[in-house]
Amino acid sequence: RTEFLGFQYNQYETESRKIGGRATFDTPFPADRFPVNLVWGLDVLNDQTKVNPIDGPVDTPTYDLTGVAPFAQLRADLFDDRAILTAGVRYEHLSVDIDDYVNELSTRVKGGTLTFTEPLFNISGSFDLDETFTLFGGFSQGFQLGDLGRYLYNANFTDVSQLSDDGQKTDSYELGIRATGAVWDASVTGFYNKSDNGVTYDANLDIVLAPEQIWGVEVAANYEVTDQVAVGGTLTWLDGEYDTDGDGEYDSDLGSDRIAPLKLTGYLE
Repeated sequence: RTEFLGFQYNQYETESRKIGGRATFDTPFPADRFPVNLVWGLDVLNDQTKVNPIDGPVDTPTYDLTGVAPFAQLRADLFDDRAILTAGVRYEHLSVDIDDYVNELSTRVKGGTLTFTEPLFNISGSFDLDETFTLFGGFSQGFQLGDLGRYLYNANFTDVSQLSDDGQKTDSYELGIRATGAVWDASVTGFYNKSDNGVTYDANLDIVLAPEQIWGVEVAANYEVTDQVAVGGTLTWLDGEYDTDGDGEYDSDLGSDRIAPLKLTGYLE
């Protein structure tokens, strides 16, 4: 066991095998008719995971996840290549087989198969204002199951089917401007993310799902001092809040496990 600040924690190891692949096809259209390129394909993933106790009880089941995701992405170069527009869709289909088990609270939990299906859309574009400045922006969606092992470990349910609504879908927006010179480049980007099932942790490190929103700004710059020397850096600021009681109002700040402090980086190359 590990002891920290008077608390004792059991030791575990996670054994996971992941096998996957992607087939991608690039289909250009005749440029003189329609300046569009289509990329489409299929992602496949299988993840078999089990948690092996070293000095504690077996309280997390073995689970077998299979994911299949067809996708298609269009790109159009417009106005003599001054503008680029991309749009696409991805269809996530996840199936998770979970064994019967007894969780950390000594509750017998019935296993089963969970199925998640989500269509995910994205659209983005950029426009060259002149030889120096480019405006860009976009919208995209993402989906994940979060820490599935942690859900199963000590959640207060008796049937895994009660996890059927616990996937996390996130809507992301960004807007920015980029500038490029002969020996330098810089950009300023604002972003906003929103999810109805954001993942946070309470004082007992148990998972809490709640609506959340996160926003921030990132500034980046690079400069070639000579042909052999370049310098640059970034500044990133973000903030976020979540709805603790489900009343539709964001009433609490997200903690430092989710929101990093103001971040400055620099490099010399």
